[in-house]
Formats: sequence, C-alpha cells, structure tokens
Amino acid sequence: MAAAGERILEPIRRASTALADAVGPMPYTQWQQLLDPAAPPGRHNYWKSVNFESLGDEAIDLLCSAAEARPTPFTELHVQHMGGAVARVPVSDTAFAHRGAQVFVNLIGSAGEASDFERLRTWVRNLHTQLSSHALPGRMPNFADRDDQDLIARFGKDHARRVQDLRGRYDPGGLFARARQAGDAVSKA
Repeated sequence: MAAAGERILEPIRRASTALADAVGPMPYTQWQQLLDPAAPPGRHNYWKSVNFESLGDEAIDLLCSAAEARPTPFTELHVQHMGGAVARVPVSDTAFAHRGAQVFVNLIGSAGEASDFERLRTWVRNLHTQLSSHALPGRMPNFADRDDQDLIARFGKDHARRVQDLRGRYDPGGLFARARQAGDAVSKA
C-alpha cells in the first residue's frame, strides 16, 4: 500500500520543489494525536456535526458566512469527505448509521474563557440548525452531546438498538458514560 501511495505522489513531487513534504506512513495512534495541540486543557468546547449527501450552494454559503463570523479564533469548521471504503460496508453490518453520507461537517466551537461559552454554544447550535435543513437526518456519534441523547433520532431504530447492545457488551458499568459526564462537568466549570 505504501508503494502505491509513493507512485501516486511521485508526479506531484516531480512537478516542483516543495517547501515541506510530510507525507508518509505513520501509526494510526500518531495520526489521531496530530490535532491534540489544538485542544489544550482549559478550553471550553462545544461541537456538533452534520451529514450531507452532497454540499449544495446554500450549505456552502452558510459555511462561508459562518467561517467569517466565528465567535472565537479557536472555533473551527471541518468539511470532510466520506464515501469510499466507509460507504462500501453495508449499513446493517455496523452500529455506524451514516455510511451513505458523502460529506460531514464538524462544527467545533472552542473558547478560551468560560465567559465566552454560552455565546459560543448558541452560535454552534444556530449554525447546526441552519445546516440541518440541507442535511441528512441523524448525527455522528463522536460529535453527539447532551442535546442529542435520543438514540433513535440520532441513529434510527435498528442502529440505536445496536449501539445499546454494544454498550451493554463492552461497557456494562457505564464507564464511558461517566467519563463523558465528568468531562461535561469540567467543561461547565
């Protein structure tokens, strides 16, 4: 697989002299940690996500306007492609319900001061509501919040049952739910 990637990159590298070339294999855990410095301890965070079959002009316009009106300099809007291998797995094979989404957008609100948190949360919620009118139903589980506790609304009936089954099997004592609640309490402090 690395050789195939090198073949794809070769004409790009040959086209000009790069200022930096950081493309190469790395362990998955290292890749996961790349963005950790952008979320240091002490920040007050609130996020949501929206799934799209495709990004239409209205959604793009909303995102462009939102990018110019971010409530804090730490607030981020991530537009990410889905599809590919994710879409090739049958929806019924996993608890992840949104395999048909081609794009998902993470609305990542982050404030350095607790006094900015309510304004930040309101901004993220409003943008989420506006974008949702152009989006697929449901939520990405990694970006769900207390606002999104209805499993059926987030995942659909069959997937909600699968999520509950997985929680019962792998976290019967609710360790992850308690960790999340502790994180929520820290975020509110």
